[in-house]
Amino acid sequence: MKKILAVALAAALSLPACGQIEYSIALEEDLSGTATLDMGLNLEKLAYALASIQKAFTGDTTEITEEELATAREDLISEMDADEWNEEEALADAKADLPEGVEMVEFSNTREDLSMQFRVRLAFDHISKLNEVEIDPDDATGTDGVTSGEETRPFGRLEVIEEGNTIVLRNDPLDPIDEQIEEASSQLGAMESMVESALEDFSVVFRIEAPFEILEHNATRQEGNTLIWEYDESNLEGGSDGVFVRYQR
Repeated sequence: MKKILAVALAAALSLPACGQIEYSIALEEDLSGTATLDMGLNLEKLAYALASIQKAFTGDTTEITEEELATAREDLISEMDADEWNEEEALADAKADLPEGVEMVEFSNTREDLSMQFRVRLAFDHISKLNEVEIDPDDATGTDGVTSGEETRPFGRLEVIEEGNTIVLRNDPLDPIDEQIEEASSQLGAMESMVESALEDFSVVFRIEAPFEILEHNATRQEGNTLIWEYDESNLEGGSDGVFVRYQR
């Protein structure tokens, strides 16, 4: 894991893990602005899943013991501690890979045992440039070495349509729950319930703040000039409606 965004995205997509992903976009009148990606992750359920998988392969169907869970936690923490990742080098690589018109202005990466917190803040000269922020798939790997594929573009699904004085922002529907459950089922039947359990605590928040008149939107709620879309297990399963807002300049 040699790139900052790769580390963040790979961790977020290495379910089962419970936590929150928050996307925030603050726009100026010329459609420049900042975009922030915040992730808070707790991998405790991943430790439980690893202990369960190890037990399942031996044919043992009994409940996981506290000792087995403690061993799985220690193994996972040791593996994460041993990860050779140079933050300074990763920061330089990430900045060099950003498209023209996009600049990284903030980054933080902290971990305590199995709890992790990531924050990346970008400044852009036009919101459409966010679609070009991409991570090399070869670097977007989790602890299992599986590439994240299309998910290596954190804002890649955001569409910007300018028609005269009207601006439309939309984001494709999110459907991580069905995808994760289907993948878990194909790999190991016992993992399906683990993924479902982890996703009970999983949420996604999308915020857009803009100095324009809001003509229509499908946000969960509105706070002044900020529209907020909130997703959890209840409205992610089966696919959400995605983000949509129409502005008048």
